Amino acid sequence: MLWRVAPEWNGETCFIVAGGPSVSSLDLQPLRGRRVIAINSSWPRVPFADLLFFGDARWWHEYRDEVLRGFSGRIATSARGIDHPRVLRLFAIGTSGLAADPDTVAIRRTSTLAAINLAVHLGVGQIVLIGVDNRVDPGGPTHHHAGYPWDLRHGCFDEQRAEFAMIVAPLRRLGVAVVNASPQSALDCWPKISLSEILCADSFC
Repeated sequence: MLWRVAPEWNGETCFIVAGGPSVSSLDLQPLRGRRVIAINSSWPRVPFADLLFFGDARWWHEYRDEVLRGFSGRIATSARGIDHPRVLRLFAIGTSGLAADPDTVAIRRTSTLAAINLAVHLGVGQIVLIGVDNRVDPGGPTHHHAGYPWDLRHGCFDEQRAEFAMIVAPLRRLGVAVVNASPQSALDCWPKISLSEILCADSFC
């Protein structure tokens, strides 16, 4: 059975924590008590997150035991073939925009896209992206956590930028504001602002 997401976060701000290296320098404790979606192995930085989303079955099979021991929030996925009582399942469609059905998310090359779609289903008014660096520094780490046992797909960041660009207008029409809290991010379709500025801004407090 698919999870039909209800707009239970009506008008609230959601912080989506992804895997980019920029997260390493951030103190995420101020997010405790706020609406948070962690993506993949970002959850140990925000173990208090409301939701953990993953879109790749390989990730679940590799890290399932660790997640089940350490994460107490809800777990959701659009990956096929996942059957566990703690995992809420969503249907996945390609990236022609945001999925409107509350049991469906758009996803192709990045779980962040699906997490944004999930936040929209939850009824949020603002989304703050954290760790969506959309690039790897030459010679630097690929993530703020340990790397995965599979390689990054060549050209993946270009593909991800194209996917994000497709949901800018739909989000605007829905009245959902998005900001990117990774000032060094290569993603330029949403305004960039530091996390500390966001947390101090009245509209995000």
